[in-house]
Amino acid sequence: ESYTEVFERVSDFLEEINKKYKGKTILIVSHQLPLLLLRVKAKGHSLSESTEALEKDFQERTIAKGELIELN
Repeated sequence: ESYTEVFERVSDFLEEINKKYKGKTILIVSHQLPLLLLRVKAKGHSLSESTEALEKDFQERTIAKGELIELN
């Protein structure tokens, strides 16, 4: 799966959970790349404008097992 395909899947997921759970706190468990892309989407960025930041983020910071990250 390419970055673009994962980003599209994550974008669809984020739209769905925003509709279904608006105003609620939810827990998302996933692999690192989908979580990084979810964070990009949650910040309102497109994949193309965030590619450089994503590459840097992926190299400099990993998501640890069991780590909690707030997206809002």
